[in-house]
Amino acid sequence: FAVISRMPEVFCGSKWYSPEDILKEEAAIRGAFCETCEENLIPEGFENPLPGSFQTDNLNTALHTLRVIDAELKKLFPQTCITGAIIANGLHNAKWPGRFERVSEHPLIIRDGGHNPGAVKALRASMEADGLLSGRHNVHLIMGVFKDKDYKEILRIMLPGSVSFTAIDLPDKRRGLPSEQLAEAAKEICEELKNGNSLSGNGSSDSPVLPSMIKKSYSLEEALRETAGSDQDITLVFGSLSIMKLFEEVDPALFG
Repeated sequence: FAVISRMPEVFCGSKWYSPEDILKEEAAIRGAFCETCEENLIPEGFENPLPGSFQTDNLNTALHTLRVIDAELKKLFPQTCITGAIIANGLHNAKWPGRFERVSEHPLIIRDGGHNPGAVKALRASMEADGLLSGRHNVHLIMGVFKDKDYKEILRIMLPGSVSFTAIDLPDKRRGLPSEQLAEAAKEICEELKNGNSLSGNGSSDSPVLPSMIKKSYSLEEALRETAGSDQDITLVFGSLSIMKLFEEVDPALFG
């Protein structure tokens, strides 16, 4: 089975790709059942327990998938039924650490494991939907990333609208991009965006707000201490799911 939701195009290697088209082609090759989530199955007024605007599509995909599974189960076990109560219980207990997760409110610290252009586009959309990129806030970015990821495209997407950028090292030093190299890449992309030369179309000739400070830190805790400020300050830690492990080493007193 392949249940496919709406997905943004992905920019990689100087080309745009449609994940939906690729999945449909792969399903056809394998002779797999393929269903696209065209219908909205989310009840009106339902409040998604998971934060982030992209979670609406994820929830709708899950409901479509359950509908397919329920239909198949009935073929084998006619008395079997995935009831509304079962679904409601699952949603009530749903948690997804590291996906637009607020780990602190005062100061506001958000962590997100997004590590590719598609994921950080969804992250940025969630911040915009929450009004966090409205200009009323000082957005501080802290990023660690693996060297095999399209980190320059991630920077093109995330740098506009932020006031500072701090590069950190990931726990896996072999796979991780050195923080010095990431900081240099951020400076390069900032110049590119200032000049309106973004290859992916995310840049603008309208002089976007870009970080006035770009640096590296030796640890996540050091980076968090340096960005902590007023209620107008937002710190976003992102770039890899392995940042979750780094949070285990941070003094809990930093999280208000």
